Amino acid sequence: MLYFFLTLSLLFLFFAILVIIGKGDMLIAGYNTASEQQRMKMNIKRVRIVVSALLVFVAIILPFIEVFEDHPNIIKILIGAIVAISLIDVILINTWCKNKTQ
Repeated sequence: MLYFFLTLSLLFLFFAILVIIGKGDMLIAGYNTASEQQRMKMNIKRVRIVVSALLVFVAIILPFIEVFEDHPNIIKILIGAIVAISLIDVILINTWCKNKTQ
């Protein structure tokens, strides 16, 4: 099962690289379906940074979920960390990633 989590982590790292170099914008939820006017309101470079950071963070956490499978409290903390970072990312995308001049 550890190999599954390691493979999944490598997949997340691969997607993070795609997003940060600008080839994975279609992977960003909501951005790929937004109109051109909506896209102009976003600073895509900042969005890429935030999304890539989330993907890297999740890629780092995933193997630890398998390593600590016998410790449910640690797994709860790890999953809580993923949820917290995801919420922080949503907030950053809706504040820091918006273009100020419109």
